[in-house]
Amino acid sequence: MSNDSTTAEAAAAAPAAAPASVFHDEHVLDLLAYKILLTWLRNRYVESFSFTLHLNALTQEQMGLLADAMVAAARSDGTFERSEREHLEAAWKLIGVNESAAALFATALQSPRALHDILDAAGDAQSRALVYIGSLLAIEKRSVVHRYYLRYLAARLGLPNELVSALEQRFAK
Repeated sequence: MSNDSTTAEAAAAAPAAAPASVFHDEHVLDLLAYKILLTWLRNRYVESFSFTLHLNALTQEQMGLLADAMVAAARSDGTFERSEREHLEAAWKLIGVNESAAALFATALQSPRALHDILDAAGDAQSRALVYIGSLLAIEKRSVVHRYYLRYLAARLGLPNELVSALEQRFAK
């Protein structure tokens, strides 16, 4: 028994074994810190840029801008066929507009505005996003020309990539 108590006393008195050496590579740590910071900044940006837009609560001016953007996007490939017009009318009805907004849409169809005029009218962030939303609702996503039009439009409107992705997830068909 004395051997057991002596062994226990020796084990208690002996210092704990040092953990295995941890390999520290400064480049790996720098890269990891950079990725953590970048992720944090992206999340902070998304949280600070809370964007909400309800299409059924737009002003008359915003409804006109939306209608103009939809018509311009539908015409962006150089054609405006009957099927595109029917698609636009169906998308417009889904928004749930009133009679005065329907008149704005009819005017946009009869006399479409030039894209640069629409972009000039989109002065604030909400209006720029509204133009992009209207374009998303109006176009055929499988069309290569329309996809390039959306990329061009996002660049011209100065929309951040995070916002473009969020709008496409929410409004693209």
